Amino acid sequence: SISVTMDYTKMALYRVERSAIEEVLRRQFGLYAISEIKRFGEAQTIRLKTDRETMAAKLESAVASPSGALYPLRQFISLGDEQQAKFITSDKTGEYKSIIFEDKKLDMPSLQKQLISASAAHGFMADFTGDYFESRQQLKQLQIVFLVVIFLMYFILALQYNDLIQPLVVMATIPLGITGGMFFLWLTGGTLDVMSAIGFIVVLGLIVDDPILKIEALNKLEKKYRALGLKHDEQLLERIIHEAGDLCLKPLLLVSLTTSIAMVPVLVVEGIGNDLQKPMAIVIIGGLTVGTFFTTWFIPLAYWYLIKWRSKKIKANPA
Repeated sequence: SISVTMDYTKMALYRVERSAIEEVLRRQFGLYAISEIKRFGEAQTIRLKTDRETMAAKLESAVASPSGALYPLRQFISLGDEQQAKFITSDKTGEYKSIIFEDKKLDMPSLQKQLISASAAHGFMADFTGDYFESRQQLKQLQIVFLVVIFLMYFILALQYNDLIQPLVVMATIPLGITGGMFFLWLTGGTLDVMSAIGFIVVLGLIVDDPILKIEALNKLEKKYRALGLKHDEQLLERIIHEAGDLCLKPLLLVSLTTSIAMVPVLVVEGIGNDLQKPMAIVIIGGLTVGTFFTTWFIPLAYWYLIKWRSKKIKANPA
């Protein structure tokens, strides 16, 4: 860009006012407003645009003094080159210069250590802030929430079943849902951020619905057949497992399918809000898809081995 510097000594010598020079500069280098047209409450500005002239010709433009004398513009100004930024980036903390970092092999902690060392070597102190670090902090908070939710879930299930082992069978399905969400997130090229963490918490609440319902149905069927005086053998255990599976299959599929289908518009529709929610939708769909498939087989097998283990323990240590 070009910088303009006024010579106030010559301006005082020739008695040329600053406003006269500024007017000529606006007329020669800008869009000079000369009038306005007002119609129906709207004002349209009329601007005077000069023809494309050389810089030398523009500098010969006349500047009038209060006495009416005319002087060339070049006598009162000097031009210089000036470097300016093409654009300015800033946020709530103020202006900053962004640097594109393309080395994907170096992770953020290693990069921070290098920047701290380089800053200290030159007598500076480096501080880090931004969306990335805020997101990391929020993820740590969500991890604490995740652990608290798991503890409360185990405590409530233990009270519900009056048992300390059956809640572990229910909660063993949680890694299946998390694995499914992580796999779909990796498959789609997503990242682990706050929205995806919220998706994992949603999966945590939904993936245990089928095990809770199925364990409850198995316990009720076992009590029912015990009350009828039937012998508790492998044949009866298979019957209980099959009946509980028939009772719980439809509710399981309805919950998983309706929730997954409800997340599909988030993946398809474009928009700022949907772009932010896509990691959450991917995690929910992946967690419920993989988790539902495996929990359908995992819970009956886990319950089978749990009952067999307890039966052997009772036979080995009769009361």
